[in-house]
Parts: sequence; structure tokens; C-alpha cells
Amino acid sequence: FFQAEDGIRDAQESRGLGDVYKRQLFIEGGSGCSGYSYKFQYDENLEDEDLVYEKDGQKIFAVDSTSLQLIKGAVIDYEDMMIRSAFVVNENPNADKSCSCKVSFLSLIHI
Repeated sequence: FFQAEDGIRDAQESRGLGDVYKRQLFIEGGSGCSGYSYKFQYDENLEDEDLVYEKDGQKIFAVDSTSLQLIKGAVIDYEDMMIRSAFVVNENPNADKSCSCKVSFLSLIHI
């Protein structure tokens, strides 16, 4: 599911966040060129129902239960390019179509 460990370390170091911040992914409906948009944010205050992914005892990512339905089985990666460095969702099996910027998608699932 999550292949962006180097990106997490880079993002934490460049922002001086340490280990206290959690990366959170949520899906926003009705936005983007394909219907749904992937949104990434840093948030210390996670909800009780958020699913938190951990590796080696470190909490690395959280996603809410509704968004999880739309990205289950997807691969999250970190792209470091000249114009931007960002987390992206690749290979989402629940997406019928995705825009080329990897920000929005048309879902096969209706919730």
C-alpha cells in the first residue's frame, strides 16, 4: 500500500516536523477534473475511526474509513520532481479513470 518511506523522511526533515505529525490522506468528492480528488495533509489530531498505518512502530499514514473504500489496494508513493515534490496515489484499482496529474480520479465505487 505505502511505498513512500523516503518521501516521509524527506518531508518531515524539510518541515522540521519530527515524528509527531501524521500524514493523512482523504478523498474529496465533487472536485478535480475526474470527480474525486486525493488530498494529503499533516494533522496531529486524528479521529478515532481513522485507520493508521504503522511501520517499525512509527505511525506513517492515516486514512478515514470512507476514503479507504475508494483507495483500498492503491499504491501511495512520493514523487520528487523539479516542479514539485508530493505524495501521489498510483495504481488505484478502484479508479476507472485518472487525470494525468495524479490528483483526481473517477471511481468504480459509488458511496
